Amino acid sequence: MIRRLETQILNHKSQLDEVEEKLASGRITLDKYDARKTDLLKLIAEYQTKLDDKAGKLQAKEQELDRMTRDMERVGRIAQPFRNHQIDFDLPRIASKPPMFGVDKWLDEQNRSIANRFVKIVRQIEALYRKDAEQQVQAVQRNALVDYQELKRLQQENMRLTDLNGNQTAPMQEFIDQMAEPSVRERIFSIADALIGGQPVAVSSGGGGGNSDSYLPSLGRA
Repeated sequence: MIRRLETQILNHKSQLDEVEEKLASGRITLDKYDARKTDLLKLIAEYQTKLDDKAGKLQAKEQELDRMTRDMERVGRIAQPFRNHQIDFDLPRIASKPPMFGVDKWLDEQNRSIANRFVKIVRQIEALYRKDAEQQVQAVQRNALVDYQELKRLQQENMRLTDLNGNQTAPMQEFIDQMAEPSVRERIFSIADALIGGQPVAVSSGGGGGNSDSYLPSLGRA
């Protein structure tokens, strides 16, 4: 759409140069030159306004996508370091004196007791850090989900604008082609002036046998 608008602006500027040459060579009267120049300048101004609007929207979308890209790069990073948990526990120790007989069995029991105490302490520490890790992962997933939803919204909005531009291209091109015909352009301007003034207008079909608005297929009709 932007390229088409740029092409139309260049085309009308070229037509304006041709009108200047015709006036300089005496191939066109001054009143026709003034009318044609006014029409071309008006069209150029309209296209330039639309072009500026499209460029502004495109720049805003690019800035928003850049911001989202930076945000997405931060997704997956740990939001905060793990805490140093303070755990209260009793150190494993020998709770009884060795017997006179059966020392080996007593040593095995003491070793199992100490091992069980160590395992219990380690599992407490593991549970605390596992909980921290799960919270970190959930926080990152929530951030990623929010960013992904926003990205999908922007993609859908971009597709909607693209489809809208595509739907407007054909009617606009048809209108531009019609406006290139001096007789049609004068007829359209006269109708517009009359409608603004609230006067009824009789529009001829131009001898083509069509309906009365055959010259105006793109002016306000669905």
